[in-house]
Parts: sequence; C-alpha cells; structure tokens
Amino acid sequence: MQKGEKSLDYKNFLVIAFIVIIISAGGFLVMNTVYLQVSDATTPVPTQSSTLHLADFGIKADGSDETAHLQSVLNYAKSNGYKAVSFPTGGKTIGISDPIYLPANMEIIGNECTIKLLAMSGIGHWVWTIDTGPGVYIHNLKINGNKDNQQASSDPNYYFPKAPNDGIALRDGARFDNNEVYNFGGYSVGAVRGDNITISNNRIHDSWQYGISTSGEGDDYGKNITITKNTFDNCGQVGIKLRGCAYCRVSENSISLPDSEGDPTGIRLYSLDEPNMHISIINNTITGSGSGTDIAIDSDNENNSDINITGNRIKTVHTGIRIRFNDAHVSDNTIMDSRFTGILLYGSSGTILHNNLNSAGIIIAGDNSSENYPSHNLIQDNVITGGNQYWRAKGTGIYVWYPTKGNIIDGNEINVDNNAIKITNDYGESSDYIIKNNILYSKTDWIYNKGKSTEIFNNTQLLPQGIIGQFWNFLSPSPGDSS
Repeated sequence: MQKGEKSLDYKNFLVIAFIVIIISAGGFLVMNTVYLQVSDATTPVPTQSSTLHLADFGIKADGSDETAHLQSVLNYAKSNGYKAVSFPTGGKTIGISDPIYLPANMEIIGNECTIKLLAMSGIGHWVWTIDTGPGVYIHNLKINGNKDNQQASSDPNYYFPKAPNDGIALRDGARFDNNEVYNFGGYSVGAVRGDNITISNNRIHDSWQYGISTSGEGDDYGKNITITKNTFDNCGQVGIKLRGCAYCRVSENSISLPDSEGDPTGIRLYSLDEPNMHISIINNTITGSGSGTDIAIDSDNENNSDINITGNRIKTVHTGIRIRFNDAHVSDNTIMDSRFTGILLYGSSGTILHNNLNSAGIIIAGDNSSENYPSHNLIQDNVITGGNQYWRAKGTGIYVWYPTKGNIIDGNEINVDNNAIKITNDYGESSDYIIKNNILYSKTDWIYNKGKSTEIFNNTQLLPQGIIGQFWNFLSPSPGDSS
C-alpha cells in the first residue's frame, strides 16, 4: 500500500442482503450481499464509467491540505480500473504538503484546477512535487510550487532565496498538454530518463532555474522527446534545458527571458553533464529583456552532435546563438538587435546559412586556453545589416577574433558602417580563408585582412555612391594586406 492510501474498513459499511426470485420451471432463490459505505462518503460504489471524479470522492479543493486523501483516491482509481481522473471544476485549489504520485497510464483531466504546494512543505531540490508513472496523459491542470514560501537553504551563501523545489516528473510515453506550471525554484517540468514524451501547449513561468528539462544519463538518452508550442516567462536560468537527449525536437516555443543575474538562456544544450545528439531546434521565438547578458540559444561544449538550429526568431538579446560544438547546422534564423553579436562561433565544420541578422553580426572566436579554434566552417548566403555591437567588433559584419583556419565566407550580403569582413591577428594569426561572391557595403574598408594565405575573389563592393563594380583579389600570401 502506498503512502496515504486508505484500505476498506468493513466495520464502516452497512451490509444489506437481498433476494432475487427467478421464476422458472424449477424456481430457485439467489442470495446476494452488497456493501454500502455509510460513515465515509468518499468511496462510492464503482460504476461502469471509466472516469473517476474527485468531487464525488470527497475532495473539497478548498485550498486545505488534502495530500493523503488525494493520493488515496488516485490509488483507488488505479486499482479499480479507472482510465481517467477528473479534477474539480470552477478554478478550485487542492493543497498538498508531500509528494503526489499519478499512476501509470492514467488520464488526468485538470479542468483548470490547481494543485498547490503549501507553505513550508519540506519538499526541496531533487524531490518531485508530482511524480508520474509511464504513459500518463495530463491536460488542463495547474501546478503552483509556491517557491517563495518554502524553507530557506541551510547555506547562508546559497544562490537562491530559498531551497529550490521541483515540479512534475514525466516518464516514458507521457503526454503533458495545455497545463500551467509556475512558482518552482528548481526544475518546473522534467522529462526524466524517459522516451517518447510530448510536452506541448503549456505555460511555464516564474521559476528560479529551469522551465522544461530533459535528463538522460550515460548511454540511457532521453529519446524522441517533443517540446512544442509552449510559452515561457521569467524562467531565471534556462527556459528549455537539453541534457542527455537524442532524436528530440524543440519547436514553435515562445520564450521571454528575464532580466536576471548570470546568463539567462532560452534554449541550452546542457552538455557539461551529458551529451546530446540528433536535436532539432526549429521555429522558436525567443525575446530578451533588453539588458544583461542573456543568450537565446546556447551550448556548453563540444559534446553535441547533429544539431540543427533552423527558422528561429530571436530579438533583443545579448547573444543570439552561441555554438561550442562541431558540425552545427544553423540556417534561416532571424536575429535582431543583439547587444554583443548574432552568432558566436566556437565550433568547426559547421554550416551557417541563409540567416538574417539585423543590428547583429557573426563573430568567429576561439579559446586560447584549450587551443580550440573554429575551422572549416561554411558561412554562406547570410544577410547582415548593422553588424556586431560588441565594442571591439562594433559595426563589422563578420569579425574573426582568434586564430582560425580554412573558413569559407561565400555569397553573403553585408551592409555595415565598419569593415564588412574583418580578420584580426589580436590573439594569433588566422590562415587559409576563402572570401568570395559576397556583396559588401561599408563606409570604411570593405575587407580588413590580417590573415595568412587568404583568398579573396569575385566580391562586389557597394559604396554610398552606388555600385562601384565587381573586383577580384587573388591569393594574398602575407599578413597585413587590406583590400
């Protein structure tokens, strides 16, 4: 018997015997016994309905603590073959003070009812307020973590105001649709070491840490997880955290980033903990606060593979997309008004295609401490207007910062006040660049080249007076050339 489950106490039942007389050729009597509970109206006799209504089982939903009663009824529904549990209507609230378990393969019909974690509950980090069995379908439920009224951490220097509590855990085959989850300090919604999970059309807001997170472990990736059409507001650290995820799709979400300390991020490939692979981040809208160092789409390190970032709309962030892994595919994104840069590239062998950057540019960077320098990327057919906003690269379209090798810059349209393309040697010498087929408008030098063995050819330069013409620049073997 699980925590809080009630057993049937037959002393509380009225025993009624009745006789059914069947008339037949050899008439006979049949005695049946029926148990009717009379002292506790919370357990009606089961009917043929597949849906259990909590209101019929004595759930008051008046905001008081009904933890044990709720868990008992949920257990009863499971053990008696119900397929669905319907929560009270009318915007009511069920208070809980301990974790609740939703049984496997059960539909939870929320009816806009709220499950609220009561003050000083004792539920801290790494404990899910609501855990679930595989195959649950949860919709139209509200879950309030009440984070500001929980226990403070025992560490006076803890970086959250209170010990962060966690929301709801989803397991294999779960569907979580049209719910609202809010006021959790830690993880709001977690796809926990599960496969084939769909999280859609939810509103998730006001957390200190994460909105939605995946959490594969080792070789046990969370596979085939779909996170789509959710709305995120004020998730302090990360809206969508991808950790140990494989063959997952993150699409059509709307994320508004908070003005908070650190680097609040819309979508983050959290590969410091576990690697990710075969991820599609498609058609999301991410809006920054207009201040701070927020990042729309970020990655931790090189432990990500086959990542497709396409069709996202990003505006008013510090950095649009930061790539720290190889073989990235970044295409058809629109990035506007970035205070640092639109695309910050640390990885190699990627393709940066068809992006539209307005008051944003591309910075090809590196890391001297790890000798990780982005090389052999294809940067092609992007439209850049206004350029980078970082002071060192201010007004440039594509800025090469650290020593890199063999990147191809081809077919881009760049309209900026400073250099359209600038290859520096501030931190070492880049080499073997190919710059071709670009249309460049600049009020200063069109290309600033401090690289070695840079091929520059078939570019078209535009100046304020109009088109000057097509020009060719062959191999420039020595650094310091500016064309």
